[in-house]
Amino acid sequence: NAAAPASATDAPPATQTVELRNSGLAPLAITGITLTGARFTLAHECPTSLQPGSACLLNVGFSALETGIFTGTLSVVTNAPGGSRAVALRGIGQPRPVPILEVTPREIGFGSRALGSTSPGQTVTVRNIGGAPALFDSIVASPDYVILSNACLVSLAPSGSCTLSVAIRPVGFGARFGTLDIRSNA
Repeated sequence: NAAAPASATDAPPATQTVELRNSGLAPLAITGITLTGARFTLAHECPTSLQPGSACLLNVGFSALETGIFTGTLSVVTNAPGGSRAVALRGIGQPRPVPILEVTPREIGFGSRALGSTSPGQTVTVRNIGGAPALFDSIVASPDYVILSNACLVSLAPSGSCTLSVAIRPVGFGARFGTLDIRSNA
């Protein structure tokens, strides 16, 4: 069995190696090596004859751009007693895990504040509800706001959380609107 990520981008195939060995006392004639099944690939350099005790490798790959279970068969036809040998193949295409950030609260009100004075900080929590690590590029507040503390430094594991403390320091009169911009791979 091999599992490979499903994605719109090209992902390297998951690979498995199958050894074909001549455990007999006479040369093994290989008359066919075939592969059936969607999403499977085969690469090998097996000769048409293997001497006793010799082996060659068959590299089977699996890659899927969509989700689902895929099956196939690797068949080897030889002059060995019983003729063909078959290896059942199974691959599962699954979504690639991605980071997903959830930020709470979505809005913060700071009330009235004197020009140039800094309010007490309010906590913003960032959670990674996705299945892959979130990598932070930058966290920036609008000009009227300051980040007092930041525990979201480099990365955030799946199911992990971190906090920031944000305050207002108005640089102008009137209502001051702004944003906390969190840039990451999420």
